[in-house]
Amino acid sequence: MRVTIKMIAELAGISKSTADRALKGRPGVKDAVREQVLRIAREVNYQPNSIGQALRMQRSSMRLAVVLYWGIFEKQMHGGVLSAAQEFRDYGVQLEFHDLKSRSVEELHGILTSLRHSGVSGVIVKPMRHPSIVQAVDALQEAGIPVVALTSDLPESRRFCFVGQDYWQSGRVAGDLMRTVLGTGGTVLIFQENREFEAYSRREEGIIALLSEKAPGITVRTSLFQNEGAPENYQLALEEITAHPELSGIICTGISYPTIAEAVRDAGRTDIIFIGYDIYDTTVALMEDGAVDFVLSQDPFREGYESVKILFHSKFSETKPTASLCIMPVGIHNRENIQYYL
Repeated sequence: MRVTIKMIAELAGISKSTADRALKGRPGVKDAVREQVLRIAREVNYQPNSIGQALRMQRSSMRLAVVLYWGIFEKQMHGGVLSAAQEFRDYGVQLEFHDLKSRSVEELHGILTSLRHSGVSGVIVKPMRHPSIVQAVDALQEAGIPVVALTSDLPESRRFCFVGQDYWQSGRVAGDLMRTVLGTGGTVLIFQENREFEAYSRREEGIIALLSEKAPGITVRTSLFQNEGAPENYQLALEEITAHPELSGIICTGISYPTIAEAVRDAGRTDIIFIGYDIYDTTVALMEDGAVDFVLSQDPFREGYESVKILFHSKFSETKPTASLCIMPVGIHNRENIQYYL
């Protein structure tokens, strides 16, 4: 006999409608009741009605808003987003791109606010840590529009899911690599581009925590630069490197690391151990020049893909995703293996 929602409701001592909302992850169900229903569903091996589910999918549409500033890293996620949308196209998934013209809080807040009454079924966004963005994300969630935070989290909000790395851990990995190479002493400079994004601030915190714990003899300095990928960062880096001949290591938390590595090379300081994040067109050349020693990567294509997939299942799956985190592994690359990841 096939297990039905009605049977689960009877076992849980609740109404069928409450059991249905719990299984589908809809609001209006206490956490304890939801957990009880999901536990019973697992115990009785509940399987959604795939025929009914398929019919609902064919009659439904799902408009997903993608709100991003298309920097050099975000462009690497584009293929994953499009791939997932193509995979789920027959189920009515459609993408709406709301391209940011800047990395301003005001512009992002305006777009997120406008989406609340736009009829979209979900939102994918790289959020900045700001009270107004938290408020906008929470408002979308309250309106029944799930929000996926992509590649930078907003833990203060009630966002539906985060897709990206554990950036504190990736910071610790960078710190441990630097400690392994330098040993017990030296001076390390962290180039920090933008603390408005949780990804960058958590990387910085992880680097500092690791070096404080395991290499207290290493001096750590932080320099806050203009913004993500700003061309002015080259000159700022050159001035820092020239003014501090004692530097033995540099870790760059964001997308400006190719520009900063060029400054290291042009200053004749390829003796500095240099660690950056993510793989770009110039990474191989900079490694071959000795300007970059290690790069820590994530998987931008998969991150874009998973963000769409999670929102798709949040609407169409009988038992929607319950995990609020989709964490990508940290890859470590140097010039001996970088060619395999291009």
